[in-house]
Amino acid sequence: MRKIVSFLVLFLLSIPAFCQLIYTQNLKQIAQINFPGQPVVKELPNGITMYYLKVNSEIYFAQVASYKKTLSQLFTNNVNQKIYDTYIHGNVNTAKGKLLYKKKISIANLDAVAYTYTSKLPKKELYAYSRLVFLNDKLLNISLLSRDSLPDNDTTLNAYFNSLKINIPANKIVTDNGPELLSRFGYVIGIAAILLAGVILVYKRSLQRKNLS
Repeated sequence: MRKIVSFLVLFLLSIPAFCQLIYTQNLKQIAQINFPGQPVVKELPNGITMYYLKVNSEIYFAQVASYKKTLSQLFTNNVNQKIYDTYIHGNVNTAKGKLLYKKKISIANLDAVAYTYTSKLPKKELYAYSRLVFLNDKLLNISLLSRDSLPDNDTTLNAYFNSLKINIPANKIVTDNGPELLSRFGYVIGIAAILLAGVILVYKRSLQRKNLS
């Protein structure tokens, strides 16, 4: 009987961990990721879609930005890495933060980037843990923003990132793009940076209200 009770206690304690990411969000048909609840969805000009959800002291964030190729586009080496570097630089500068970490990774066998940066908050820094990948004319960024510095093996962080699934069959994935993509990318960076700054502002105000109370 004691074993049964112990098992039930452990099972009940484990329910929040298993049920935390309960809402599967489709990301423009190219991928899906699990949120703790239904996120806010913002459709923006130039094929940009943003998803975010604030839960306690954390913000779950995803963004898909579209880039349409043309037959006249030339292909160039390392264009994806240039896109990643430009995007990361734009986010860090907008947040008036500091890049702490950047590393090449693989997402579904695709070349991707993991990066972490800080954003200044009243009396506290905000840490942004992110993954960035480009495929089929789409730039996909997912982030978890937290008041706390999280270890690499953090359960919440890894559960969120590991819930990302690419929905496009491997034989239909295209990861290259033309050089003029970079010229269009400047506009998208501006919009994306402004939006992320807006999310951070909401976060700041919620913290200020808590401090006043």
